[in-house]
Amino acid sequence: RPIAFGGRVMGDAQPKYLNSPETPIFQKRRILYNMNYARDKAFEAKRLLICEGYMDVIALDAYGIGYAVAPLGTALTEDQIMETWRVNAEPICCFDGDGAGVRAAMRSVDRALPILKPGYSLQFLFLPDKQDPDEFLKAKGQGEFLKLLTTTKPLKDILWQKYTEEKVFDTPEKKALLEKTMKEEVAKIADETVRNYYAQDLSNRLYYEIGKGAKSAYKKEYEYTSKFERASRNYKEKNSQSLKVEVVHSSKVIDEAVVKFLIAAMIYCPEL
Repeated sequence: RPIAFGGRVMGDAQPKYLNSPETPIFQKRRILYNMNYARDKAFEAKRLLICEGYMDVIALDAYGIGYAVAPLGTALTEDQIMETWRVNAEPICCFDGDGAGVRAAMRSVDRALPILKPGYSLQFLFLPDKQDPDEFLKAKGQGEFLKLLTTTKPLKDILWQKYTEEKVFDTPEKKALLEKTMKEEVAKIADETVRNYYAQDLSNRLYYEIGKGAKSAYKKEYEYTSKFERASRNYKEKNSQSLKVEVVHSSKVIDEAVVKFLIAAMIYCPEL
């Protein structure tokens, strides 16, 4: 049965969303729009979408995608994230491709980091051309939207993007600040195991994309360069060993000739 009512303005007026006053059974930070209908469909599809607003959920449902939910006109909260984890271990945050969508994603990262636990996280999808779900579905259709759902990014990539996108790290001070910031972000993760793996992943990124390993830009190129250098070094060492053998062999031949000469001289010229 209904526990509250909500509405969204059709123009640019503020506030954009209006909801019923909170009650003991209606608390905006805990409730997700459409979860009561989306739960079974999400279990069946093995997929759950988190949208920016409930108009997005309505648009998706009209195109046969019934496993979408949304917060009630507020940023996604920790309670809501944990509610989605009861249905799917890695729900997809499906946001518009505009600036507001990107900011919503970054806020979601901030809320999710402290409560991450083994096996549970968030995936992210940004719709192209700054479109919202309704605009994309009208232009491309359900099939193209479902294809997009296979191109999501993990939370760790969005965290990296948050502090590195469109920034240049061309001085030791800027690199040091990025490392300091990343360490502070990782420290927010309460679960020790997840925190350690995040620290390891970000450390690798700092090395291969920003630090010493950045000479090859990417790890694959760095490994290729390292293999080439190792092969070259091995080739030189092998040739050096062959040269040593030849020198030793030559010395041995010279020593034998000298001995034979001395023996002959003693026989034929004993006065020596």
